[in-house]
Amino acid sequence: WIFVGLAAFLLAIMVLNATSAGSGGDDLWYGTHGEMVLKYYLDKDTSCLDYSKLEYHSMTPNFGIKYFAGAGFEIIPAVISRAFHIDNFLLVKRICLCCVGFLLMLFAGLIGKELLNWKLGILAMLFAALTPNIFGLSFCGGQDISSAMGFAMTIYGLICFTKELPKISIRGSIFTFLGIMFTTSIRISGPLTLMYFFVAVVFEFIFRKDLRQLFLKKKFSKILKICGICLVIGIIAFLLGMC
Repeated sequence: WIFVGLAAFLLAIMVLNATSAGSGGDDLWYGTHGEMVLKYYLDKDTSCLDYSKLEYHSMTPNFGIKYFAGAGFEIIPAVISRAFHIDNFLLVKRICLCCVGFLLMLFAGLIGKELLNWKLGILAMLFAALTPNIFGLSFCGGQDISSAMGFAMTIYGLICFTKELPKISIRGSIFTFLGIMFTTSIRISGPLTLMYFFVAVVFEFIFRKDLRQLFLKKKFSKILKICGICLVIGIIAFLLGMC
């Protein structure tokens, strides 16, 4: 209950702060990028494939190469703003971003709980919240904190998934899938989570005696089932993230 209470307190504090937070220097880039990508999917507008002709390009030339980056986070406030006809896009974005920052802290706590106990989970979440970079970036920018949250979600999913092998963990599968997909949709470093997933499972088979016994007992059908599920989770999550 202490963990839940601390998490609720952090979320409330962050949402309240988000309503009065200022704008970051990258908000012009990222906000426009999310809106343009949404127009690509809904209106077949291909402007997001070439930003060099936009008026922002003359002020910030590097914006012209922004189309190389994913819009996994930026498209979320764009969708909310369009769906509910909200004019204050930056406010919507800041609230969404602070929620992503909160999720990073939450997953840090959950990772600590899985590694040891709830006490470590509480400390991990508290230290994450007290880290200036994490707390500060939860109100400006977008890609840094959302990418970090995706990695944290994937790591939590991997821990849950590998701990229950050879049984397939539904919780671990879901969070691993979402983590790989979300992180891949944001930055080029995202596909690293796919590699982490496969390496983690291979290492479990190498270092855990009960899993090595599957080879010795020639239970190849169970091994192939685990490998097949890992491939399906990883590849589908990666492909959806690349969309």
